[in-house]
Amino acid sequence: MSDIQKGVIHALQQHFPFANRRYCARHIYANFRLTYKGDHFKKLFWRASRSSNVYDFKETMDEIGAINPVAKSWLQEIEPKHWSMYAYDHVIRCDHVTNNMTEAFNSMIGTHRASSYLELLEFIRRMVMRKFQERKEECQQWNSILPHRVNAKILKNSKQSRVLTIIAAENMKYELLGPNEGYAVKLGEYSCQCGNWQVSEIPCRHAMAAISHHCGKAAVKDKVSEYVHQCLTKSAYMKTYSGMIHPIPNQKRWPEVPSSVLIEGQTEHIDPSPRTVQPGRPKTQRKRELDEGPKGGKSGTVTCKLCSQVGDNKRTCKNKTNETSITTSSSHHPIQQQSTLEGSSSQPPPTQTHTKRLGLMEDWQLKVQHWQFLVNKI
Repeated sequence: MSDIQKGVIHALQQHFPFANRRYCARHIYANFRLTYKGDHFKKLFWRASRSSNVYDFKETMDEIGAINPVAKSWLQEIEPKHWSMYAYDHVIRCDHVTNNMTEAFNSMIGTHRASSYLELLEFIRRMVMRKFQERKEECQQWNSILPHRVNAKILKNSKQSRVLTIIAAENMKYELLGPNEGYAVKLGEYSCQCGNWQVSEIPCRHAMAAISHHCGKAAVKDKVSEYVHQCLTKSAYMKTYSGMIHPIPNQKRWPEVPSSVLIEGQTEHIDPSPRTVQPGRPKTQRKRELDEGPKGGKSGTVTCKLCSQVGDNKRTCKNKTNETSITTSSSHHPIQQQSTLEGSSSQPPPTQTHTKRLGLMEDWQLKVQHWQFLVNKI
């Protein structure tokens, strides 16, 4: 699966002409929405991409054509086997329509993407070596025949199958009726007319209803693994990570290999091309699309300690200036400030800081009266 880069497509056609090629539906839609905008086009495009049978695909494409025939023609120029689930090769047994796996791998590389080729390959080698061992140890602790993600999909499909009506026929064949759908399931052939079972090799909700009727609700938990392909079981998972990547010493301890051994017919020593450094700071993050937002950073709510208001802080608080002016005026004219505060009944109730200041001003008045009494007595 690729993002329709011309270099990748040409290389696959030249070196792997018989390989199955898929295009990332997200990148196709990014080009599609440049001309055909709107939520209606967005919903119909993703419905067509995730259609698991040809009938739903054609119905969705007709709805797009009814809105804009040119948009339908634009999508028809791309073969459905490259971007729609119903046309995928069933041998692949994968129902992914985007290359998010590649994006996850790029995020794991992180800042090492800006390193040299040798340093990058060494980092990938160590990362894969560690992942192999971690997943092998994780798989050995599983108690079920199926991996956790496969079990989660089966449980989800089993819950969705409760609203279906089952009509049984002979030879393990069933007809499943839903609110707006009706499909035939053949357990002996591991197929359902909706197409999801054939693409992913995991029983869909129609197949889960038929399996529950055929095996019984009590035994369906133990029997459902028989209707999942062998490549999605624990044993296949263990075989995938049965090998290992052997550790190697540091680059300084590598044996020297003459260049003539690496290049056939080359006898002279070839030095590597000089590394050119581009002007400016090197870019370490990928280019984001137009509909993608910026990378998320730290988020939180700041509360001011002075005014207790959300979104304000102590340094930029507006009440800070008012409190400073009150403190300055009270130090020069304490008695006048006291009379002003006592006379103004329309002022709001004082805070704890203002109450403390009023108490200090009352003490100052008592001291002044005591000094006047002593002067008059003398």
